[in-house]
Amino acid sequence: MITQMFGIGRTHFVDLLRMSNETKNEISGILLAGGKARRMGGVNKGAQLLGGRTLAGLVIERMKPQVKSIFISSNEFAAEFDSYGYPVFKDVRQDYPGPLAGIETILKQDLGGPWYFVSPTDTPFLPRNLAGLLHKTAKEKQALCVFPTHKGKKEPLHCLLHKDVLPSLTSFLDSNKRSVLGFLEHLGALELECEIDEGDFMNLNTLEELELLNKTLEQELSDGS
Repeated sequence: MITQMFGIGRTHFVDLLRMSNETKNEISGILLAGGKARRMGGVNKGAQLLGGRTLAGLVIERMKPQVKSIFISSNEFAAEFDSYGYPVFKDVRQDYPGPLAGIETILKQDLGGPWYFVSPTDTPFLPRNLAGLLHKTAKEKQALCVFPTHKGKKEPLHCLLHKDVLPSLTSFLDSNKRSVLGFLEHLGALELECEIDEGDFMNLNTLEELELLNKTLEQELSDGS
């Protein structure tokens, strides 16, 4: 149920399992909001509403307890994200070659880390304990990057990266390569199969998908009243 994914009518027990301060203080969050949202007609995807709240706000709410700081990657709509109160960075590469360029830009600032937990702005049900799970695996396996899978489906845009991947990332982009999954595989990133709620990695690509989800939410709230 969508209401359960919002946390309406139940307790999120994972929220009660607080990350240790030591772990949290090693992780910064990167919100990817620099895409062109062509399938949404070029609107600011992060500003679209679900249940009366912006998609960006919903992701930030779930990311914030998992990290010590948050940085936003945005280009065309960068000024619209100032109101969230987090630093906003435009890509240093002028051709805006996708999410990797946003990650590169923020890693170059060297303001957080040493670990960076990444999420796009169109996944409003981001798992609330994902950063800790990825971090635990990375430390145990001595890996520089880890990304989740769910029932065999890879989720490279929800990866955890160490700041030391920056030289490899810059070289990858300089070679005119743009694929996030391609970069992670190039690095030999670990894959972590995650047992999560169905829909936690749901991403909204069109206004029609968003409208349908809003109608479903409204109906569930109405039926439960």
